[in-house]
Order: sequence, then C-alpha cells, then structure tokens
Amino acid sequence: MIALGLLPLTPEDVSSFAAAAETGSMILLLSKSTDKYFQPHLAVFIERHAWSEGDAMRQRRLIWVGAICIMFFLLMVFAGKSILSLYGDSFVRGYPALCLISAGCCLWSTFSLAPAYLKFSGSNRTVLLVTAASALAMITLTFLLGSRWGTTGAAVAFCVVLTSTSLMFLWLARRHFLVASRQSEDVSTRQ
Repeated sequence: MIALGLLPLTPEDVSSFAAAAETGSMILLLSKSTDKYFQPHLAVFIERHAWSEGDAMRQRRLIWVGAICIMFFLLMVFAGKSILSLYGDSFVRGYPALCLISAGCCLWSTFSLAPAYLKFSGSNRTVLLVTAASALAMITLTFLLGSRWGTTGAAVAFCVVLTSTSLMFLWLARRHFLVASRQSEDVSTRQ
C-alpha cells in the first residue's frame, strides 16, 4: 500500500486496491490458524525423525486446506465483483487485483507450513534470506508493474512474488525432508 501511494495513481485506484487486498487476503487467516495447530505436531515429528507420520500429516493438511483455498478462490472469481460492490460501486474496478491477490494468497495458504518446517529444521537463515529477497522483489515489481499497469500491475507483482516465495519454500522444505528421511532410513538399516 505504501508503494502504491508513491505511484501516480488516483486515490480511487489505491482504495480499490486496498479493498481487493483486504478481501483477497482473508484466506490467510486459514493458514495462520492451521499453522498454529500443526506446528507443534511438526516439531515433534522432526524431533522424533518420524518422517512417515509427518508426511501423512502434511498430506491431510494439504487436502483440507487446499480444498478450502479452491472454494475461496472460486468464490472470489465468481462473486468478487459483487463482494467489492459492497464497498461501493467504484471499488468493482479492483476485481482483477482481487483475483490475482486471491490466487497468490491461496497458494501461500496451501503451502504455508513449509517455512515453519525449515525453521524447525534449523534453516532459519535460509528462511530469512528468501523472505528478504521476496520483500525486495515485491517492492521493485510493485513500482515497475504498478507504474505501468496501475493496480492490476501491483496485483501481478503481489501474486508473482507470493507464488514464487511459496514455491521456493515448498521446494526447499521438500528437498530437506527427502534428504533427512533418507538419512534416517540409512541409519536405521545399518543398525
């Protein structure tokens, strides 16, 4: 929002983006609450090297959270204009931004446990570096795309960065998980 305020956009454009961002990011409440539930279990699985149990938990969460994210995204796509019109008719212009923001937030919500897994596995520095790079990319792309395509460009920046960050954390966590589980299997077979 601060970056948008610095761009040559009308106050109406900025406010329609704010409404779209507020509405499209509501799904993040799901990831925040489910992460708080699953993180203690995740820590126990990592500590005990119970990789198969951890993977089963991850799959259950993925199905449950993924299904809700799909429903939320479809709601935003099909009813987004009506939802934005509740703020006022002029806010409907934020519909493309709403769809993009919702897509990024849904993907983040689906895979939001990955950075926690990395932190619990001792990769705090990696999480910090990816987060810092993502913040810099978000600011840069918001200025570049927002100055060219307005609020839709800013929403593209948001979606691209959040999606890339989600997928990067997922890839790093999955890679770590596979290495750790293989090492654990090798140790148990040698004993």
